[in-house]
Amino acid sequence: MLDAALASGRLVHFIHCARNGAVHAFRDWVDERAARHPQLKRFYCYAEDDGVSLPADAVGLLSQDQLAQWLPVERDLDAYFLGPKGFMAAIRRQLKALGCRSSRAATSSLGRRQHSSKGRGLFAGKMPAPAGARTKPQAPAKLPTLIFF
Repeated sequence: MLDAALASGRLVHFIHCARNGAVHAFRDWVDERAARHPQLKRFYCYAEDDGVSLPADAVGLLSQDQLAQWLPVERDLDAYFLGPKGFMAAIRRQLKALGCRSSRAATSSLGRRQHSSKGRGLFAGKMPAPAGARTKPQAPAKLPTLIFF
């Protein structure tokens, strides 16, 4: 999904939350892409510092204040996030509180796609098609993309 977002030329804010650096998946892979793609801004948040791994950009649970610092100024964005249901619910609430009004969001819990908000409010409506699917463009190419992993 990250490669597809980068290929579009859109600004990408990639935020990865993990328990600590020892369980951080794909850090080297993401860092390599960030070095090659100036439109990629990546942020890491660890619940705890294990004292061994490379440091994160923030330690503790991802707070609304921290998220506000990492979001692009333009809050009309596409959001893709996955993880435990509690994490996704918290992210959805924080995005809404920070003024993100996009109806384009995709969530996944353990690989299962889910509609959010049950057709109402923030992120209501149809899920975006998977990367590579043939669809009509639904958002201007200049919109930033925000990915939670």
